[in-house]
Amino acid sequence: MITEKKLLEIISRTVGKKVSIKSKSSQFEKWDSLGQLQILSKLDKATKGKTSNLITLTDAKSVKDIKKILIKSKLLKDKI
Repeated sequence: MITEKKLLEIISRTVGKKVSIKSKSSQFEKWDSLGQLQILSKLDKATKGKTSNLITLTDAKSVKDIKKILIKSKLLKDKI
């Protein structure tokens, strides 16, 4: 299980800029299809392979979308 802070850190490192919970993929040049794959790969590593079966993550277009999916799947703590 990861925290919101860890999620933001993973995405920020991948896109090369600080992101917030309100950030969307369209705001970042590096958050393209390759960036999305990198985010998913890093999330999978952080959750020890538990996100690899979450197909809905591939369609997530914002930090908030990713957070909702991870909370629903019980892979992210809702509160820090």
